[in-house]
Amino acid sequence: MRSYSAETPKPGELGSGLAHLLKVLDRDDQRDCYDWDAIAETWLDLIRPVWYERLTTGKRLRPLLLKDIRKDLLGARRLPLVEILRHFQTLPTLPPIDERVAACILGIPEGS
Repeated sequence: MRSYSAETPKPGELGSGLAHLLKVLDRDDQRDCYDWDAIAETWLDLIRPVWYERLTTGKRLRPLLLKDIRKDLLGARRLPLVEILRHFQTLPTLPPIDERVAACILGIPEGS
């Protein structure tokens, strides 16, 4: 995502949307608890065509990893920033951790 910030002008909706997304990904924004599973799933949905194309071309001796398609995503198959920001316009959040986790410590006397 940092490669997009170099080519995007700061003023305007694109610049502010990218700045917010980078802030969330850097975990600088501690106000909300983001649903990282949903964010990862959205990203994988976005890059799936590139991944599938690489998967179906040529023989592979090992599984295709995300790092194997990184150059494609930064080069010829680069995703338009508008499309990325459209998918991440609203980032899914979760309730705070203290509302999601319940714990109970039980004490049982020895010899019971």
